[in-house]
Parts: sequence; C-alpha cells; structure tokens
Amino acid sequence: MGHVQVSRLVPSPPRALFNFLVNPENVPETVAGSLRIEFARTPPVLAPGMEVEAVVTRYGIAVRAIFRIETWEDGHRLSYRQVAGFLRSWEHSLQVDEHDAHTSRLTEVISFRMPLGLIGSLLDDVFVRRDVERGLMMRQNRIASLFAGAEAMAQDVWHA
Repeated sequence: MGHVQVSRLVPSPPRALFNFLVNPENVPETVAGSLRIEFARTPPVLAPGMEVEAVVTRYGIAVRAIFRIETWEDGHRLSYRQVAGFLRSWEHSLQVDEHDAHTSRLTEVISFRMPLGLIGSLLDDVFVRRDVERGLMMRQNRIASLFAGAEAMAQDVWHA
C-alpha cells in the first residue's frame, strides 16, 4: 500500500484556504500540470456522504471514478475515498491548521493500493508513490502561489 504525506505553509488564513480547497470549481486549477479532472456534474457544495463522479486523466489515460466524502470538519479537515475507479483503493485527506493569523499549514495525506497484484506493487515501489508525491507537491506549490499572487494584488491595490 502506498502512503504519501506532504505539508506546506500557505499565505492565507485557515478559513479562506479551507473554503478554496473544498470549492469543486477550484480543483481543476490546483491539479493542472499533473492531472486533469472533469466532473460529470460539478456539485455546488460538498457534504459528508456525498458522492462525486469525475473523469481523471493522467498521462493521457482517462478513468471514470467516483469519490465519497467521508470526513468533514468545517474549516479544518476533509477526507474522501474512491468507491469506483482504476485503483484498488484511494483515500485523500486535507487538513488546514493555523500557523499564524495570516498563514496556514496545509497537510495532505494520500493512501492508495494499486491493482494488478505483484505487478501493481512493483509499479508502486518504482514509480507511482514518487509520482503521487510530486503531484501533491506541485498542487501545494500552485495553491501557495495563487494565494501569494492574490495577497500581492491586494497590497498593490491598497498602496495605489
């Protein structure tokens, strides 16, 4: 079973970061460059127990998947798991903690199990785990730069 955890400081108060992360309209932008995600129907609001269907494309391979929101601690934590898709299992949790008044720590944990038995385990050991970690790091860097850019724009407007 693969397990990846990545954390990063983001220049945003926790509530604003959490609200951004749980807005389904922001997901495609935050994973751009590593994945393409297209929702069958973008839900307006996420809630515990909700199932969300999406087509996830990586390396030109598109797979239909269904994810169920398992945990929702408003403003702080969200977790979901794959209930249908290519992998034997996929669980992703996001946690937002206050670092200081204007900065949050975003921690994401992904646990997954590859299909294909021994071949899947070998792929995980050789390639997949590092690929997932690299994708999470890219996502968190993108999120941090989006917030840093918004903060810089607000400062420019304020000083103008």
